Amino acid sequence: YRHIDCAHVYGNEAEIGQAISEVISEGLVQRDQLFITSKLWNTMHAPEDVQPALENTLKNLQLEYLDLYLIHWPVLLKKGAQRPFTA
Repeated sequence: YRHIDCAHVYGNEAEIGQAISEVISEGLVQRDQLFITSKLWNTMHAPEDVQPALENTLKNLQLEYLDLYLIHWPVLLKKGAQRPFTA
């Protein structure tokens, strides 16, 4: 059992997606042997933003589905904010 924990804000979804694609295509692992989690960033909590954010994550990860999609933190940030505690 393999768990891969991702999030848009980590800034590495494309790289993780490439690695997942490679190991699946090489036959080292099958998709159903992976449990992949990602997280909705705090600027995307509005109902109209959730689906596009999910679709972007799926595209970046080169996946058709996630096993778990979480709200990163239960705090809404203004659009465009990168981190809640920047000076």
